[in-house]
Amino acid sequence: MAAPFPAAWRETLGRRVRHYQFLGAAQQERVRSIVQVMLAEKEWAGAAGFNLTDEMKVTIAGIAGVMVSGYREPYFFDRLHTIVIHPGTIRFSQEQALANRFLPEPTPLDGVAWERGPVLLSWEAIRDERRGPSRGRNVVLHELAHHLDGLNGQMEGIPPLDADGESAWERVLEEELERLEDDARNGEPLLLDYHAGESRAEFFAVATECFFELPHALRRRHPDLYGQLVRFYEQDPSQWLPRAD
Repeated sequence: MAAPFPAAWRETLGRRVRHYQFLGAAQQERVRSIVQVMLAEKEWAGAAGFNLTDEMKVTIAGIAGVMVSGYREPYFFDRLHTIVIHPGTIRFSQEQALANRFLPEPTPLDGVAWERGPVLLSWEAIRDERRGPSRGRNVVLHELAHHLDGLNGQMEGIPPLDADGESAWERVLEEELERLEDDARNGEPLLLDYHAGESRAEFFAVATECFFELPHALRRRHPDLYGQLVRFYEQDPSQWLPRAD
């Protein structure tokens, strides 16, 4: 962190991490420090010989940095040791899934996160999301939300909170899941992706994506949920990210 921040990395943050340019100077500095630590300390692996570049690493670490840049105590994803980047869609064969119960079903995926394990990301998905309005999708935010969710022991949609915070989060979570189910059943337009209804863990990951990508819409349509996410992430993206109407 004492080393000068490379000019090329700064340019990548400004070009690839759309949130970065809207942050205040202190929060930008926090993001840069997280990027430096993550690039130095994490094991970055390219799947099947995929050649990784600093641009890829800085993009992913920059999004991660924005995500946790509101915390009073710096968090550098200390329990995440390995990030595996696939060139395209992540696929596991039927044989692999049968041989290892921890592998997901053999369906196309943009990312995977395991408890106490690595995070897998598709560079193709990250690149395509950054090319234009993401409409609430961000695979890096999604998978790292799963990682944060698992810090208290298991991925169950309840991130690390104090007793009062956990009680409030669970109340809002149950209300929002019930609302999501009713809206989907009645054909109402959804802000949160329908995958959010698959489980509590998926709900937290999808809500995190929307919190950072479409904060104004989330705050307007799901104010209680938005307030809980402000409390957990210790920042309010609607205060610095322009509206994406």
